[in-house]
Amino acid sequence: MMRRVTRAGLSWALAGACLFSGCSTFTHYTKKMDPVATALRGGNVTQAQALFPEKGLKSGTDRVVYLLEKGTLQHVAGEFDNSDLTFTDANRIFEENDMRATIAVGKAVEGAGSVVLNDKVLPYEGEAYERVYMHTLEAINYLMLGKKDEARVEIKLAYEQAKAVANRNAKDLDRIQREADEKKVETKRSVSEAFAQLFSSNQLDVIERSAVDPYQNAFTAYLSAVVYEMGREYNDAYIDCQMAHEIVPGAKLPADHLARLAGLSGMAQRKVEWERKFGPVRPPAEKAGDLFVVFQCGLAAHKEQVKLTIPVPIPSPRDNTISIVLVTVAFPRYHPTPTRAASMEVVCDGTLLGSTELLTDLDVIALKNFHQKVPALVVRQAIRATLKAGTSYAASNLLGQLGPIDVSSLVVSGALSFTEQADLRSWLLLPANVQSLRQRIPEGEHDIELLLKDAAGAVIDKRAVKATIERGKFTVMNLRGIDTFVGEPQVSKPL
Repeated sequence: MMRRVTRAGLSWALAGACLFSGCSTFTHYTKKMDPVATALRGGNVTQAQALFPEKGLKSGTDRVVYLLEKGTLQHVAGEFDNSDLTFTDANRIFEENDMRATIAVGKAVEGAGSVVLNDKVLPYEGEAYERVYMHTLEAINYLMLGKKDEARVEIKLAYEQAKAVANRNAKDLDRIQREADEKKVETKRSVSEAFAQLFSSNQLDVIERSAVDPYQNAFTAYLSAVVYEMGREYNDAYIDCQMAHEIVPGAKLPADHLARLAGLSGMAQRKVEWERKFGPVRPPAEKAGDLFVVFQCGLAAHKEQVKLTIPVPIPSPRDNTISIVLVTVAFPRYHPTPTRAASMEVVCDGTLLGSTELLTDLDVIALKNFHQKVPALVVRQAIRATLKAGTSYAASNLLGQLGPIDVSSLVVSGALSFTEQADLRSWLLLPANVQSLRQRIPEGEHDIELLLKDAAGAVIDKRAVKATIERGKFTVMNLRGIDTFVGEPQVSKPL
């Protein structure tokens, strides 16, 4: 027996198909992490760990980003071995996802799923700066455990990750643009409008003024120089110190050590050139060692969703006419996460050693990285919108043949709009920036006082810790500050 299909019935059927085919993708990852971030910014690491959504670690396309957050909490808590295991697990998933992404058939299957719904159904690939910082934190973990060689390996992996992701992003943009050309999807106007609506005028100004490459990290480069210097590998230390200087030429910390490292590497002419630029090398203090302070400041910028309505040309299934259909498209947009911490002063035995210096602004790197990826994101969304609009247009034509217009017909376009959600996943517990201080101080045990300051220079928190300095060695001190200090200062043995 043939059943009569009503306009309302078809509308609700189409809506149900859209809604229930991917309902699990409609819960934003950021909402699950909000309580954890709130506890962490208040300095309560134990509560943050207790609130962590452990279910996210078991399976699913978000698993790797949950691992990044978990490894961060363990790092801040001083659980360096556990943090290393967690980051190693995250890196394994990244490598597996990368391998799958090189297989054309697998990529096509995953791409089809993303076209009919949204990017949230795809495994989280991780941004280049996130992968670099993951290995950077692993290197710090190893230094706190006294394992210099393992730290050096992690830094090398950080460089390899940056190159691999840069190549992948370039290939993805080329592939997506070719697909758009094949489908005759026009995107120039959409890209221009996206830039205007996804970035504030202040953000665009920052992007224009900043020379930072989103695939480079000055702090990681300088940390690498320090690790090489620990092993008396002065030539490699010089190379990475120079890299840090090139990334942030205005930073004093790398500049202060270029001439000295050039001299230790046997590059007499380069030593002279650097001394002309930055002043003569001071003779090393006798019976002294280096205190190297790492200050991870604030919370990284987060993504929020914005929906744009764009016109999409759709060919009629009955003739060769073209109809313009307005389609709602969701995009992520970066917003800074305001925190109180801005800088830190270090006092040794009652004498001010100085303030930490910003080497890497992860918020700026994230913003520039997103700016570079917007064209590919817009092209992908335009292709997806064309397919969704075609579905809606065909449904509207069919509904129009079934009788007078009913309010329930709006459910079709409403369902399609509902399934359109931006991918807001990112490493939320990253610091907003990374600062450092390095001072040579006499060997022996010292009382160190750490003063957390806000943007106005007011002290908002304090910590006291003892540090042992040995002649010719490095003592590494690692801290996190958000609205207060998070956890206790972490101090390595002399390395």
